[in-house]
Amino acid sequence: SYAGYYLSAYKEIKDINNKGVLTEGEIHKCEIAVNYLMQHYSKISNDTKCLYLLLSTWWKTKTGKSMFYGEKQTVPFSEKDWKYCLELIQKIIGIGDLSTKPSLIYLKGLSIFHLGSTSEALSIFKDLEGTTYQLGKRRIIKSYLASNSNGNPIKYHGTVYSASDDGNKGQIYVEEIRKLVHFVPRDFNRPNIEKDEALDFYLAFNFIGPIAFPTHLFRNP
Repeated sequence: SYAGYYLSAYKEIKDINNKGVLTEGEIHKCEIAVNYLMQHYSKISNDTKCLYLLLSTWWKTKTGKSMFYGEKQTVPFSEKDWKYCLELIQKIIGIGDLSTKPSLIYLKGLSIFHLGSTSEALSIFKDLEGTTYQLGKRRIIKSYLASNSNGNPIKYHGTVYSASDDGNKGQIYVEEIRKLVHFVPRDFNRPNIEKDEALDFYLAFNFIGPIAFPTHLFRNP
């Protein structure tokens, strides 16, 4: 049964399932659980609970952390990893039980962005923005940064398109993706920044979408 497969995998990680940062030994336990679920994938491929356990446990094996642990995290995913992550997410969403789960939709948008489909990713975050008011402050937490396969944040370049007089909001044109994203001028220590000024930055993602994040504020965990 689905429950049997789930429990057989879960018993390997039950003591670490809600832990933020994992040790090498705990990562190894996660790998055992992932391998078990993959061996029986054809039997669990229509069960959202088993698939979500596979996704969250696989994430731990690749990052050493739980999904959405902390803020401004980077992930060392290759293109193959992002494709696998997206495949699992789409499978879970397609079954229907968790199709409106905000964290899944967020990770879908994040995966698609890293795979180069910027317009599609921004459309996903735009839709997500309108359905996550119940999350409160969590919806503006910058959970992840756009990062490369080494787990380092990607530096972007752009020019200021608009900025409010109080320095609390603005938009910047990002050269690499040819899109406008939000930024907060005062975060850059530039409350009087003007249109067409150049900036370097990272791209962070909250539940509203990408936002330019100052490079000097990043501390690699």
